[in-house]
Amino acid sequence: MVQELMASFREATGVAVQFLPGNDGDSAPVSRFCADHRRQPRHGPQCRVLGQLLARVAKSGHIERATCPARRTQVAVPVFVDHRHIGTLVAGPVTANHGCDRQLRLLTMQAHFLGECAGRLLLDGDGAEPVVVRRCKEYLAGHLANRLTLPAVARHVHLSPHHLGRVFKQATGLTVISYLQRARIERAKELLADADRPIKNVANAVGMASVPYFTRTFHRLTGETPAHYRHHSRAGRNQLSK
Repeated sequence: MVQELMASFREATGVAVQFLPGNDGDSAPVSRFCADHRRQPRHGPQCRVLGQLLARVAKSGHIERATCPARRTQVAVPVFVDHRHIGTLVAGPVTANHGCDRQLRLLTMQAHFLGECAGRLLLDGDGAEPVVVRRCKEYLAGHLANRLTLPAVARHVHLSPHHLGRVFKQATGLTVISYLQRARIERAKELLADADRPIKNVANAVGMASVPYFTRTFHRLTGETPAHYRHHSRAGRNQLSK
């Protein structure tokens, strides 16, 4: 999937892009161009623009740009899952012209999409989890709109709440309630695609009768409010359709 995204970005913009997982700049890769450039006496091995760029992104959590001695500008966009920086998309060289803004918008959209996909993988698991955990996930997915408690879920899979909580955490790294919250927010994202659907209706549909609580939970897990997520998702779809 990542390689397909990289290829589509290059086809749309003519700019190369790479995803560097969990990189803080200490072990930044070197492109063939930069490797050749470093051998030139005027620059030498001290040319570490990409590493410095990645370090700035890891520290700030924001989009950063840098221009190397060869006047090649690179743009770095952080990718997050649950506010945790998991890697960086680096594109370049880019030029300061009219197309640069479009390149940056597409790159930011890709970073957001990668973060969402990684979040869904966290929910899906690796396919090798215990049957009871899979049954628990299926039950939760089918009852997102209901008021659910750990004892009620445990009764469905015929385990004690303590035993289910321990097995589920070992298999997924999440508590049952944390998993449920993430599943509800992922479903809410799908419902928010309908611009005419009130946010209160979305909250009720995923089992959160309180809109303030829904908004706080959504923001905690995504870094955005439901309204802002709906706005930028619609803007992204419009941009891709052009």
